[in-house]
Amino acid sequence: MENLSKDDMKERLIVAEKVMKSLFQRNKELEDKNNLDQKTTVSTSDNHNELQIQNQQLKKEIQRLKEKADADPLVALSGSLEEDKAFKEMMEKRLSETLQEAKRHYTSYIEIRDQYNNFVEGRINKMIE
Repeated sequence: MENLSKDDMKERLIVAEKVMKSLFQRNKELEDKNNLDQKTTVSTSDNHNELQIQNQQLKKEIQRLKEKADADPLVALSGSLEEDKAFKEMMEKRLSETLQEAKRHYTSYIEIRDQYNNFVEGRINKMIE
C-alpha cells in the first residue's frame, strides 16, 4: 500500500466506492425481494435456502467485481447510464456554480486592486506636490 502513488490510491478508492455502491443496491434489491417473498411464502426453510443462494450469488458478484477492478479499474468504474448522467449533471451544475463564484471573486479582486492602486497613486501625488 505504501508503494502506491496518490493517483493509484485515489483510483482504488473510487473502485471501492463503486463496488460498495453496487453491493448496496444489490442488497437493497434482495431485501425488497426477500420482504415480498416472506409475505407470499409460509415456509421459513425455503426462505433460508433462498437466502443462502442469494448470499452465494452476492459472493460471486463481489468476486467478479474484484476481478473486473483488478483487470481494468476504468471499466469497473462504469455504471449504469442513468447513474452516469445524473452524476454528470450534478458535476456540471457544481462546476457552473464554482465558475460563477470564481468570476465574482475575480471581479471583486479587480475592484479592490483598482481602489488600492488609486489610493497609493493619490498618496504618491500628494507627496510629490
